[in-house]
Amino acid sequence: MRTTRSIFLVIVSVPFVLSVFSLRVWTLDNPPENHAAVAPSVDHAAIIRSWDEASFQRGKQIYVDNCARCHGADGQDPPNASATAFVRDSLKNGNDPYSMWKTLTEGFKLMPAQTWLSPKQRYDVIHYIRESFFKSSNPSQYTSITEAYLAGLPGPSKAQEKEEQQEERQQDYGPALAYELGATRSALILSLTDSVSLSYDLHTVSIPAVWTGGGVELSGTHHTEYKGNKRARIAGKKLGFGPLKWAYNGSFEDPRRGTEKLGPMPEGAIEYLGYYLYGDRVVLSYRVSGRDVLDMPGVRTSGGAPVLTHTLRVGAGEALTLSLGRRKDAERAYRQTLDGAQATDGAQATAAGPAQNRLLVAGTDTLVAVGVTGAGAASARWEMGKGGRLLLHLPARSEPGLLKVFRMVGSEPDALGRRLSRLVSSTETIADPAQRTDGGPGRWNRGLTTSGNVSNADSAYVLDRLGIPFDNPWGAWMRLSALDFFEDGRAAVATLNGDVWIVSGIDGDLNELKWQRYATGLYEPLGLKIKDGKIYVAGRDRITRLHDQNGDSEADFYESFFAFDYVSQGYHAFTFGLDTDSEGNFYTALSGRKTDYPIPGAVLRVAPDGGESEIVATGFRHPNGLAVGPRDRIFVSDQQGGWVPASKLSRVRKGGFYGYIGWDNRRPHGDFQQPAFWLPQAADNSSGGPLWVASNRWGPLSGRMLHTSYGAGRVFYTSLQEVKGGLQGAAVPFPWQFSSGVMRARVNPKDGQVYVIGLKGWGTRAQKNGALNRIRYTGRPAHLLMEVGTTSEGLRLQFSTPLKAAVATDASRYTIKRWNYKWTKSYGSPHYVPGSGYSQEGEEVVHPEAIRLSEDRRTVFLDFSVHRPVDQMKIAVDLEAKDGTLVQQTVYSTVKQIPE
Repeated sequence: MRTTRSIFLVIVSVPFVLSVFSLRVWTLDNPPENHAAVAPSVDHAAIIRSWDEASFQRGKQIYVDNCARCHGADGQDPPNASATAFVRDSLKNGNDPYSMWKTLTEGFKLMPAQTWLSPKQRYDVIHYIRESFFKSSNPSQYTSITEAYLAGLPGPSKAQEKEEQQEERQQDYGPALAYELGATRSALILSLTDSVSLSYDLHTVSIPAVWTGGGVELSGTHHTEYKGNKRARIAGKKLGFGPLKWAYNGSFEDPRRGTEKLGPMPEGAIEYLGYYLYGDRVVLSYRVSGRDVLDMPGVRTSGGAPVLTHTLRVGAGEALTLSLGRRKDAERAYRQTLDGAQATDGAQATAAGPAQNRLLVAGTDTLVAVGVTGAGAASARWEMGKGGRLLLHLPARSEPGLLKVFRMVGSEPDALGRRLSRLVSSTETIADPAQRTDGGPGRWNRGLTTSGNVSNADSAYVLDRLGIPFDNPWGAWMRLSALDFFEDGRAAVATLNGDVWIVSGIDGDLNELKWQRYATGLYEPLGLKIKDGKIYVAGRDRITRLHDQNGDSEADFYESFFAFDYVSQGYHAFTFGLDTDSEGNFYTALSGRKTDYPIPGAVLRVAPDGGESEIVATGFRHPNGLAVGPRDRIFVSDQQGGWVPASKLSRVRKGGFYGYIGWDNRRPHGDFQQPAFWLPQAADNSSGGPLWVASNRWGPLSGRMLHTSYGAGRVFYTSLQEVKGGLQGAAVPFPWQFSSGVMRARVNPKDGQVYVIGLKGWGTRAQKNGALNRIRYTGRPAHLLMEVGTTSEGLRLQFSTPLKAAVATDASRYTIKRWNYKWTKSYGSPHYVPGSGYSQEGEEVVHPEAIRLSEDRRTVFLDFSVHRPVDQMKIAVDLEAKDGTLVQQTVYSTVKQIPE
């Protein structure tokens, strides 16, 4: 599948910084790599000079789609309490255009960098803000633009590529692309030739559209933009066939419930099973009323016009009816023999009669002609059905049958009949689709080799980088979205654009990493799990199980393991993560924001065989990932927004409600289930997926849960505590600023180390499109804050190493703040002083009343004069280990219950 325009984006290279645990550990307050470097290749003055009505309108659209959710559509009442009100507030990081551009490019305080916008797009939205809000309502912020000002701005650097410039390469998605198209929410788009394409609706296994002139237009989608809020469009002209559709129980009425008729068909009706690849040929597998069907679409040419073909292998079973087209305006319908004569062996009014050696033609100005050949068509009959449907009735059979149907459109009856008859009457052997199901020639035979960078830092935990083939022959956009490992240490890595790659050579030195493109065309996968040696991928439409039929390291069968009941067309309606429990059940999370699911924001359990599912819990906004831990405990992350006052990690209980109220405003009675811990916006503005480190080779942090941040590009290790039947805990950030927003983490069973992947999208500080890293335990001494627990008097801090007593008992070495959040529909929550009843914004500074050190000098007890439950505590320690190593870390904790 190739798009109709060049859509591969230039990657502005930002050096990846390998940070390690050093003597002085960074905190999240001011990490050195938090901000992007200002790209010197932008001609700022030229862009500002070009401002006009078009740039204003572009900026308005960007603001409405993206900025208004925090700053408010009118710039007056920001839904996000920490956001600037443009009609009255002063900008704290400069209000001239270039200063505003740097804020968007580098980020500022709680606002992450918006580098998913091009430099010109950033200036477009600045232009809109200036003219719409500053000029009339907040004139002190409306700076004058003079020639002297423009002359002082940085200019472009000829030594570097311009960020806006695009590489003239197309992305090759392979023979099939799963996506949404028009009203079809779960489409499979096939490019049959360079000029003819079609799409299947996989919920109904029908073909709503066939078109010429190109493939599918993906500009403005996630395939081409960091924030793709547009839908895919047909790039060409539709042929006038009308939909191809199978009847169920003799009827074409949709049996699905509801007015919108969404989701897969009822059990026993029509079921999509998957598709096979054989070179560039696609063979769909589905079941209609119990009869198995293999469907291999193709294109022939007759008289210079395209003829659409379907080679069908139909299994044994009851009679079926297939509508091969529809002409509602048909003023005439007739059957004709292959020599052009009018057929008289049937009813004239409905053109009903034998199909063998006969064509069915219907229409008025535009005519549709259909024909059929093959032993499987014996005793088949044509009929012009109700609503202008061109029907092929297939009789019941006790054994499979092979047939080939032809469809053609034209305006001149005689020419149309002659052209189609030539193909139908051909004596060529019909290719059996079953012979295309064992794997064919490879499509991505060229494996790619990269190398990694192994840290030699003198530290307990270090960060290694694995090279990614950003420059590849197929223009694949390497935004890594999910991963898992085979038992032999090979990795399976998914990308947001729908690829799965197999990575081998992951060893100690990372000198030779081999990347094999294994699968393509999946629907924005954000979850991947390897079970019993098979790769399962969770996309927006379904869980797909991938099969390599012939052992050539490429997937040949894309099995529909489990189809989701609803697929939303909202650009943020992802399916997040994929994991399994001890019984083999699968778990994934459904988005709650920007969806139209009946139950938005849910954790879903799928049976080991994919046959059944159930909702485990609801009330999640954007639950970007989950993990199943010991005793099959499920943990899910969520991100700040409406009804979610801050990012968080929650333990999921069956039937629980977790706070987010969706589009239907359904609100359960009572409160929501509190998370294990909250994280403030400065630490984690958008969470990634968690991980239980099921390894005993990862040093003192083995067995811990990790929390990741897509927005901040960070990884946290956690400390969890059961108190009075509830779970509460804390998160400690590792010191590294990852070059991409961290999405998923997994343990490699071969080396027992943790690997994390990430991508660049919107709302993240990421600078690279994708990243794959290894967090490696070196065996060297660790100087870490290991446990954070609540006591009846205050806090218990346990360290991995003995501390110097004089330093550990010095109250000035601890900086402690605490605050609460308020659960409202507003975007996020301000910080509220505990005990104020949400009447006072701010944070309470807490000073230890007493400090005690354990006999082994590894545990510090901090007692407070007022100790109470709070949503958030931030504890920064500046201590010294017995061996002189500085221990400087920041921890974020939640205290829900205080033990007796």
